[in-house]
Amino acid sequence: MLIFAFGKMVGKVKRLTPVEFVFEVRDELSKVVWPTREQAIKLTLIVIGTSIVVGLFIGGLDLLLTLVGQSFIYK
Repeated sequence: MLIFAFGKMVGKVKRLTPVEFVFEVRDELSKVVWPTREQAIKLTLIVIGTSIVVGLFIGGLDLLLTLVGQSFIYK
């Protein structure tokens, strides 16, 4: 059923020439609201900070589980 519905949907897609595609992409990109430099820097720092915190959490959890596992295996 899903494949049939997807096939129907794909059949109605308009085919574009490469030149039309480029113009469509350019038109869509002109509608994008780009972040300011300050916003981009702020959001980048948030992503880096969050990645470090999550990495430390997962690393600590891995270390804890490794120590617990070794205490059972080598006991």
